[in-house]
Amino acid sequence: MPAPLKKHVSAAWSAASWQRYLPPDFILAADDEQERIMAHLRDVWQAVQTYLPRRAVRRLLSGLAPGEMWGEMTEGTFLFADISGFTALAERLGALPDGTEKLTALINNYFTAMLQVAAQSCPEMIGDDQDRDPAFDLLKFGGDAMLLLFSGPHHARLAVQAAIHMQQNMPAIIRQAQALGAASLGMHIGINSGRFLDAHVGTPRVMRKVEVGRTLNLTALAEEVASSGQIAIGPDTYEAVSGWIETSPAAQGFYLVEYGDMESADAPPPPAPPAIDPPHTLDDLIAALDTMVPYLLPGLLEKIILAPREPVVWADLKPVTVLFANLLGLNEMVEALGEGVTAIMDRYLGAVSEIVSRYDGTFNKMDLAQEGDKLLILFGAPQAHEDDPQRAVRAALEMQEALRPFTKLSTLQGTFSLRQRMGIHSGTVFAGNVGSPARKEYTVMGDAVNLAARLMAAAGAGQIILSRETQRRLNKAFDCRPLSALRVKGKAEPVPVYQVAGLLQEGFITRRAARHGELIGRQREIEILKAAAGRALGGEGQVVSVIGSAGVGKSRLVDELAAHAESLGMGVLRGGCIGWNNEDRPAQRQEKLRAVLKTTDPALVDWAPIVAAVLGLALPETFLTRALNAKLRKERFFDIVSQLLETRAVESPLLLIFEDLHWADPISLELLDYVARNLGDSPLLLLGIRRPEGARPQWDDLAHHQVIHLNELSRKESLELAVSLLQGTSLPPDLEAIILERAQGNPFYVEEVTHVLLDQGHLARDNGQYRLVGDPSAIEIPDTINGVVMSRIDSLDEGSRTVLRVASVIGRQFLYGVLKTIYPQRITAAALRRRLDTLQRVDLTPLEDIEPDMRYIFKHILTQEVAYESLLHARRRDLHGQVGLHYEAAHQQELEEYYDLLAYHFGRSAYRDKALEYTIHAADRSKSAYANDAAIRHYSAALELLEEQGQPRTRLWADVQFNLAEVYIHVGRYEEAISGYQSAMEAAGQNWSAEQQSRTLRKIGWTFQLQGQYAQALDWLLKAKKVAESDPAAAESRQMSRILADTGAVYIRQADFEKAINLIEQSLELLSRLPQDAERLLDEGWAYTRLGVV
Repeated sequence: MPAPLKKHVSAAWSAASWQRYLPPDFILAADDEQERIMAHLRDVWQAVQTYLPRRAVRRLLSGLAPGEMWGEMTEGTFLFADISGFTALAERLGALPDGTEKLTALINNYFTAMLQVAAQSCPEMIGDDQDRDPAFDLLKFGGDAMLLLFSGPHHARLAVQAAIHMQQNMPAIIRQAQALGAASLGMHIGINSGRFLDAHVGTPRVMRKVEVGRTLNLTALAEEVASSGQIAIGPDTYEAVSGWIETSPAAQGFYLVEYGDMESADAPPPPAPPAIDPPHTLDDLIAALDTMVPYLLPGLLEKIILAPREPVVWADLKPVTVLFANLLGLNEMVEALGEGVTAIMDRYLGAVSEIVSRYDGTFNKMDLAQEGDKLLILFGAPQAHEDDPQRAVRAALEMQEALRPFTKLSTLQGTFSLRQRMGIHSGTVFAGNVGSPARKEYTVMGDAVNLAARLMAAAGAGQIILSRETQRRLNKAFDCRPLSALRVKGKAEPVPVYQVAGLLQEGFITRRAARHGELIGRQREIEILKAAAGRALGGEGQVVSVIGSAGVGKSRLVDELAAHAESLGMGVLRGGCIGWNNEDRPAQRQEKLRAVLKTTDPALVDWAPIVAAVLGLALPETFLTRALNAKLRKERFFDIVSQLLETRAVESPLLLIFEDLHWADPISLELLDYVARNLGDSPLLLLGIRRPEGARPQWDDLAHHQVIHLNELSRKESLELAVSLLQGTSLPPDLEAIILERAQGNPFYVEEVTHVLLDQGHLARDNGQYRLVGDPSAIEIPDTINGVVMSRIDSLDEGSRTVLRVASVIGRQFLYGVLKTIYPQRITAAALRRRLDTLQRVDLTPLEDIEPDMRYIFKHILTQEVAYESLLHARRRDLHGQVGLHYEAAHQQELEEYYDLLAYHFGRSAYRDKALEYTIHAADRSKSAYANDAAIRHYSAALELLEEQGQPRTRLWADVQFNLAEVYIHVGRYEEAISGYQSAMEAAGQNWSAEQQSRTLRKIGWTFQLQGQYAQALDWLLKAKKVAESDPAAAESRQMSRILADTGAVYIRQADFEKAINLIEQSLELLSRLPQDAERLLDEGWAYTRLGVV
């Protein structure tokens, strides 16, 4: 029984230890509060431990504290299994909408099956002894590969036995892959035995379980020796199993295991390994979680605690910059120093972790390699930023710098050296869980990951190689030098690459050089800024805040002001708050600091240690600073900064610009507040630029402070900006519509959408004017916009982010009731409203109306698109189906009004019959309303659905094709109309009546008439007349009267009036024998009109 919680358990002092493991929506008010908390914490424990190797969990439970370094040389056998043919299959499936999900399902089925087989091969692990390490353990996954460790007695035999059974069970996986279109797929396994360093390193906040040593390198080499379907073993494993299993020599001293024909083992799966029981008392349970959680990737715990029994770790398709680093030299040290390497590895990985954390990246894993060890580092998963490529390259440069202390390590056993090489590539990846329910990892997969690994392998020691995709997203701060294109596995063409030599400029990172148009729609704002600059020139210190969301034009406005200030003789200093620390070498910064202080006032040099401490530099204390406490140091530091600025402003009036204050730390804001309040009569204009959310200075009470709020541009201003970018005089309406719809007044979006239209070939210039080319729906969201939007989405808490993504499936506008109905997890109304309030507060989905149901809207359509595209296809398909079912059930009485919505949602769902039904209904309704574009879209979609369902060239297909041809005539697409009518005739065959056949032939003839091709028109009208005459009913039908009248109309065009009058009179005579109704009256009116023409 768990230990009873203290009464009033929800009090802050008693909740501090476990509050972090409860979701934000957990209600602490019920009578069964204590039991619910304990149950929830146990569920969190069970979920967390699936992300760690079992031997790691046991080690942590034995008393290893967070941040405690531990290393032990131990012995075991590693099994490294990889799939051949996977890259080709991944590329094939990557072209399909749901290819990533199919690939992930295949991989997870493979992992689950192989782990079950390995367990079945090691019956020793099925037992009640939780105090010993398991016979085998899944250490890590890596794309389509996995690394297992076998330990205990006979570990080499257990590994080989498991490998044989795994290969024997591989045909089932191969059949699944063949169903997905794989030409060939197989598993190759490398096995090696020996000693290795088993270590835990890190800090109380971030810990890592790592295995290093030459044994792992030989395991990777063995896997390389094995071909598809083979098992290669290293020399140490061979010694252990040579008398037990047949082998044959292979390359490089390895051996291949001879295990006979592969026969699929259909035995039932073994029982699952016994779960490690969570601690029984609250204190022990919290202590265990506190010890295990540092091993999780950042952001993963937040996902787990929302629903620990079914963790909501949704897989994403997102742009990520992947960095692979190959660390060389560590394994030689392990061989010589054994456990003594642990401290060195702890320092090195600690330095890497600190660098990656500073740039808000993710140190995903340390993995085995054929030479050295491989580090996988991600920028953009799970947390995206608008400048992830720049963060990755800066981190790589700092990692090279951080390696310097390790390039010459003197020990009693000799001198050792660590080296590293890196490859970086940016692209879209699958980011999410892989593995089995019992053991999983959050990782990334895809071509972008593979290419980054290939670039790493091609780099030399100390070299950083970038792909062109990464290089083109960098700003001008980086020295990137082109190299000869590389031929890499999986790529048909050579890959352009670059080497990063370093940084070209100091200071904070500058934005991507945008191709700006004119400053549009900001005349009032620029006049306010110019007036403030004028007052500063007159000796009145000024403070201005410019506030606006990402891309709204803050920097563009400031650039304009900076140019104006320079024209007036003002000095311009720009600074920025960024998501990382940007540092020169300490010695360089110390000299710069002393020089600046000496130039301002030689007496300030004695105060240098105070300023140095803030800058992270170590200068010896002087007699003036030695005795100062923290409060006095801060006050003196503020005084010095103020004096420096005043001195600089005396030399020339000064414009001081601070960008991105929403990222500022508290001490920086306090310093700016101090400077702003003490401007006095200094000729200085202090400009603070920030977004509405995040940190903010406290300047509102200052009389000399003004605020400028930047909003989106109007429709007129957006088009003016686009015209200026294209250097034209006007835009065609269809191009205007695309720019207005997708950019929605955001100047940055206007610029980027306009440029992507040019770059992707969607714009052509004729006689000085642009026209739209190709399918507008194929326009891709630019990487720059995608990064900005994804960064905002990922900055949300997990619950709000999930709501945003679910809502994106409903549409740009969405009702609370629909969202609540389709939400994929259990959620209370109060919790859902809180998350919607969060989205409204950050201005992503403002509430548009409260009657009759709360209606929200995505403020920017691009936010909806990016959120939607980040969902895997299977998740979208399921949610679309739920939306369609909701609308169908809720609107039975007015279903016709919802045909378009039903066609849209069912068309993207697994309900293909409903998709076809409502798509045809929507098409017919659009055709009746002369909504021709919509009708064409719907009829075309219906034809695709019929093809998909195996119903091409059926009667239904013919009817749909006929109606599509009818619409083509309305919009003047005559050739497509004729082709459509002919295809419909061929498909219908004898399924159409003579009247319908003659009607179609008449339509073809009339279409030729509309194009002035009268001879062809008469030929087809004659065919129509013959078909109608072949059937008594058709010969006396309204259709025959129309054939006669249309033929007469063609003769009118040819000025053969006698024939025309004769045919039209025949038409009227036939009509007189038909029942009198509205259609007969219309046909008679049409015939008499033609006679009037004659």
